[in-house]
Amino acid sequence: MNERQTKTRLIQGALGVVMLGALVLLFYPTSAPAQSCPCSGTGCYCDTTYQNLINAGGAGYQGGALAITTNNSVVFRNTFTGNLASGTYPRGGAIYLGGSSNTITSNTFTSNIASGTENTLGGAIYMTGNSTSNTITSNTFTSNIANGTNAIG
Repeated sequence: MNERQTKTRLIQGALGVVMLGALVLLFYPTSAPAQSCPCSGTGCYCDTTYQNLINAGGAGYQGGALAITTNNSVVFRNTFTGNLASGTYPRGGAIYLGGSSNTITSNTFTSNIASGTENTLGGAIYMTGNSTSNTITSNTFTSNIANGTNAIG
């Protein structure tokens, strides 16, 4: 391979080329491109950080960060950290999931808390008994807590 063929091949693999007189700067990818958000519109939650959000008060406080009661929602590649659902009957320190056919994939849940006086459920995620056909895959859960009387999760 001659010098011209080598330069052509380098430029073809570059993400960008900047020419400054005789100087040519080439930009190459350092890793594979990230998967784009697989949804749009209502019920689409992608690439967001939910941190230190509080849903507190009386009875039935659901989801420290998100309360999803619709069907076919997608929660993809988010970070949920330090969120709190509290009160009487809190459900889901980060997410309350009340709909069906929802997908929760590639998220990170850290130090979320459901804390209440009665039947506290789901330190990170709570799904109602009416939730069917939901998919929860490839998520990371660390130090999420359900705290209170009859706490689970």
